[in-house]
Amino acid sequence: MPRITKKTVKSIPYARGFKRPSKQQQHVAVGHTTNNAYKVDIENFFADLPLPTSPDDWLAQYVEKGQTVEEFKASTPWLSARKIVRYRGTFDKSGKTMKTKYPDSKIVIVEICMESEEEQIKPELESLCKYSSSFLQVPVEKLPPIKIIKEGQKLSVQGHPNHNLQYREASGKVQLCCSSVLSLLREKMGFQTLCLVAVTMFDLYQDEPDLFVAGLAQGNRRVAVFSFCRYDPAFTFSSEFWYEQSIKKTNTNLRKREIQARSSKILVHEICHLLGLDHCIHFACVMNGSGHLTEDYSQPHHLCPVCLRKLALLTGMNETERYRELASVYRAMGLGEEEGWCRDRATALDMKSVDS
Repeated sequence: MPRITKKTVKSIPYARGFKRPSKQQQHVAVGHTTNNAYKVDIENFFADLPLPTSPDDWLAQYVEKGQTVEEFKASTPWLSARKIVRYRGTFDKSGKTMKTKYPDSKIVIVEICMESEEEQIKPELESLCKYSSSFLQVPVEKLPPIKIIKEGQKLSVQGHPNHNLQYREASGKVQLCCSSVLSLLREKMGFQTLCLVAVTMFDLYQDEPDLFVAGLAQGNRRVAVFSFCRYDPAFTFSSEFWYEQSIKKTNTNLRKREIQARSSKILVHEICHLLGLDHCIHFACVMNGSGHLTEDYSQPHHLCPVCLRKLALLTGMNETERYRELASVYRAMGLGEEEGWCRDRATALDMKSVDS
């Protein structure tokens, strides 16, 4: 059965000037379509945008306009008859989707780690690629890791002798500067790469006043870097000093499952941004903005009808088959609730197809 539950939580107002979309506005945002994936049992499967529960929540601080499907279609360069800037692979302007315009293209993920890294619990890269490919319906591949060597006060990059990474260090911990990583990624962009995403267990920052940043994307160059450092449920981080943290005893299997799930969710959120999807305001959705990690963890894994249709326009996906594929992936990840939700959604669409 569908898995929408109502929870009683203390709420606070949205930021002044923001108003939650009505049902009619949700319908307009999806746009005209005869596809059942965007019409069947919407209220049973897709919850409305929740009210903020903390003054630090995204929509308690910011007024977002949102992005309808029609606005996405009008703005995305991926569906243009002109090849996207700096893409060096094959381009077919007659294609109707991103996948047919850019045949043999792929999204690429690469890990950044120390050359002599101590063993640690972290997301499994092969599983991240498999999840992302099933979620996005686009081929996702990994590169060999980018290995960093600390030589005195320098952080050099193996195979890139002229590229030193900017960083700061305290209490034996290293925090990488995002912009220096992005400049390295621009050098590694392949011919058929739609976007190149670096992931790391290093903490990140961009400007000196930053406590930390989860990551940074450079959309016009199609590169991004994201840290999973703070997604381990065993760690608690200081709100004042980036290098202060404590660890609590946590079941190892639980830690592995949670960090894999959390990392997978933020990764597809950020890749969707690189593909042109803005933050979602129309439903509870994996593309909702997040003001802090607790809000991030509370958000669903799935795309709402508005955002799913944007992705479908890029990929030409079969939505029902995508749900089935994701259900199998979630099962392998040990995420029973997400597996059940996807199976129920696929079944609901199958039943409507039979009725039709």
